Amino acid sequence: MKLSEVCVKNYKGLRDVTVPLSQFACVIGHNNAGKSTLLQSLILFIEGKKLTPSHYYDTNQEIIVAVTITDVSEDDLQLVVNEDHRERLRAGLTDSSLKLVRRYGIDGSSKLRWKVAVPKDERFQTASIDALLKGKKPSTSFAEEVEGVYPELSGKLGARPNQSHVRELISELVRSLPAEDMLVDETELPTGYDASVRALLPEPIYIPAVKDFSDDIKTKESTSFGKIIGILLNAIAPELSEADEAFKLLNKKLNILLLPNGTTSDDRLDAVQRIESMVRSLVREHFPAVDIELQIPPPEIKTILSSARILVDDGVKGELEAKGDGLRRSVAFAILRGIAQLKRDPSFNPQVKKTNAGFLLLFEEPELYLHPKAQRVLFDALRVISETDQVLVSTHSPLFFSHRCTETFIKMVKTQGEVGQKPFGQALQVDLSKLDDKASFQLLSFELNDYAFFSRTIVLVEGDTDHLVFPHMAKVLNPTWCVDREDISICRVHGKGNIPRYTKFLKSLQVRVVVLADLDCLLEGFDRLGGSEACSKLRNQLLARIDKVLAKEIEEGDFGEDAEELRQQLIERGTADLAISNLSQLAQRKIISMSTSPIKKGQWDDLIDKFNRVLSGEGTFEDLKRSGDAFFDKQIAKNRQLVLERGDDPETERLKHSVLISLRESDIFLLSRGSIEKYLPSHISGRDKTSKALTFCETVCERDDILSLCDEVPTNAEGGVQNELECLFSRIFTNAQQSTVA
Repeated sequence: MKLSEVCVKNYKGLRDVTVPLSQFACVIGHNNAGKSTLLQSLILFIEGKKLTPSHYYDTNQEIIVAVTITDVSEDDLQLVVNEDHRERLRAGLTDSSLKLVRRYGIDGSSKLRWKVAVPKDERFQTASIDALLKGKKPSTSFAEEVEGVYPELSGKLGARPNQSHVRELISELVRSLPAEDMLVDETELPTGYDASVRALLPEPIYIPAVKDFSDDIKTKESTSFGKIIGILLNAIAPELSEADEAFKLLNKKLNILLLPNGTTSDDRLDAVQRIESMVRSLVREHFPAVDIELQIPPPEIKTILSSARILVDDGVKGELEAKGDGLRRSVAFAILRGIAQLKRDPSFNPQVKKTNAGFLLLFEEPELYLHPKAQRVLFDALRVISETDQVLVSTHSPLFFSHRCTETFIKMVKTQGEVGQKPFGQALQVDLSKLDDKASFQLLSFELNDYAFFSRTIVLVEGDTDHLVFPHMAKVLNPTWCVDREDISICRVHGKGNIPRYTKFLKSLQVRVVVLADLDCLLEGFDRLGGSEACSKLRNQLLARIDKVLAKEIEEGDFGEDAEELRQQLIERGTADLAISNLSQLAQRKIISMSTSPIKKGQWDDLIDKFNRVLSGEGTFEDLKRSGDAFFDKQIAKNRQLVLERGDDPETERLKHSVLISLRESDIFLLSRGSIEKYLPSHISGRDKTSKALTFCETVCERDDILSLCDEVPTNAEGGVQNELECLFSRIFTNAQQSTVA
C-alpha cells in the first residue's frame, strides 16, 4: 500500500496543486515556492489538526487535501481491528485503491470523507437510507413504509423487521447493481470510521528545516525525533516479551478489562477499588446519578522506547536539545542510517513492521550541515528506507537525485496571479519514465540538476570552450552581466544533437532556455532548434542561395583527375538504365563536394571501388547509395558552411542575418562567424581547446579587447547594428532580469 497522489487546495500558498507520489519522491524549487507546505499538507491530511485563518489561502473557502491510496492488500486491511469497518472499507476499494478527502471548514475543523462508487438512484444512497430508518422500530407499518420505497424487498422483510435487517437487505440490493448504475462520488465516512481509516495510513515523521527543528528535537513519542528513535528501538521489542507480559499483568491490577466476549473483568488491587469507591461516593453526594470509573494508563513497550533520551557529551554532557543545530541534525542523520542498516540486516525481525501501516518520512533539506560525501551516504540511507516506507524530501541539493532511485520529481514554482491576487505555488511534474537509462542519466547528471532545478534561466552551449568563455566575455563587457548574480546558468549539452531534448526537458520545468550555439546549426539540426515558421522560410531561402553560389563555382571549378574521370564515365553510361542515371546524380553531388572541400583519400577510394563494382555488375546501386549518401551529405554541408562563413556573397549575408535576427526572437543565438574558437585572438595558445579558453579568460580582460573580437551585425529589419557579442549578451541578460522580476 502506498500514497500515490495528493491534491491540495487553498492551503497556505497552494491554491490548487495535484502531485504524484512514489516510494521515493523529491520536491525542489526556490525558497517560498511551497515545498514545505506540500510536505505539511500530508501531515494535515493524516492527523486532521485544527487550523487557524492564517493557514487558508482564501479564508472564505474550504481547505481540501485529497489522497489516493493504491495497492491496498489484504494484509493492509487486517490492520483495521473492527471487522464490520474492515468489510465496509474493502467494499469501498476500486481496483485495490482508496480515495480519501479531508475537508477543512472555515472554522478550522475538519472531516474525513471518501470517494466511493455510489448508486445513481438516490433511494440507495446513504443519506436516503439513514433518513428512512432513523428512529424506526420493528412494526408492520415500518415494513410497509420500506416496501413503498423499495418494492424490490416485497416479501423479504417479514412482519416486523428491525433497522439492522432492513439495512442489510438494502445493502444486498446495492451490491447487486450493475456498474452502469453506479458513480464515483465523495461522501461522508460512516460514523466511527475515522479511527479505522487512520489504521491504514502511515505514521508521518516530519523532519523540518533547522529553523523549526529545535522545537521538534525533544525525544517524546509525539515528536518526529521521538518517532524515528522509536523505529530504531523497535528492533529490540521482540526481546522484551517478558516485560510486555508484566505490563499486561500490571494493567490487570490497575484497570477493569473488557474481554473479547463483551463482558468485563475486575481484578484490580483493593487499594485502587477503594480510591475509586471513595471518589464515587463523594461525587454522588451532589450528583446521585453519576458513576465514576478510575482508569490508569498502563505502560507500553512502544511508549517507553519512544520516550528514550539522547545524552551527548561534547565536553559538556547534556540533553541533545541543548546542543547546536549541526549536531542535532547529525544525530537525526545517524538514526536514519541506523534504520537503513537494520533493514539490510537479515537478522532484523520484520514482524515489528507488520503491526502497523509503516511510516511516511517527510524530510526537509536533508543536505543541511552535511558535506557532499555525507549527503551521498544519507541519500543511500533514504533509498534503503524507501524500499519499505515512503520517503518525500524537499531539497536544494542535486546529490539527492538519481535516475534509478528517485521515481518522482516535483518542482514547485511561485506564480503571480492576476492583479490584486496573491501569488500561489504550482507543482510541475518531471516525468522520466519514458526516457531510456542513458537519457535519464544525462538529464539528471549533477551539472544539469544543479542548473535545471535551481536556475531561472539556462544557457545551453555545446562544449567546454563555450562554457568557459561566454560568462567571462559577458562580465568583461558589462560587470552587471554576471551569471551568478542574475540567476543564469551555462550548461554544456556536449553536442548540438542534444539541444532539443534538453530544451524540452527544461521548458517543462518552466525554466527560460537560451540556446547559444555554432553557426552550423543553420545547416544541421535546424528543425529541432525551435525557431518560428517564418524563420524556417527564411532559412530555406538562405540554403537555396548558398546552393546557387556553389553551383556557379562548380561550373567554373577544376574537379581534379579522379572527379573528371568519374564524370566522363557517367556521361558515357548516363542513359544505360535508371540505376546508372541515379548514380550519375549521386556522383554529381560528389563532384560538387570536391569543388570546395578536401576529401579523405580512404573514403574517396572506397566510394570509387563501390562505383566500379556497380559498373561491372558485381555491386548494387543500393549498397553504393547507402555508403555514399551520408558521406556526400556531410561534404555538401561543409561546403555550405564555408560559403556561410566566408561572407563574400552579399545576398547570402543578408539572408543569413535575417535568419539570425529571427532566431533571437526565440532565444536562439548563433555565432555568425561559426564557432567560438574563431573569435579568439590568434596569439592565444594552448595544447587544446580548453587550455586556450583558460588562457583567453586569464589574459583578455578589457572591454575594448572583447569588442574587437567581432564586427557589428544587423539587429533588426530596420537597419540597426550592434557589436555581435554585445548584442547577444544584452538580449540574454535583459530578458533574464525581466524573467526574474516576473
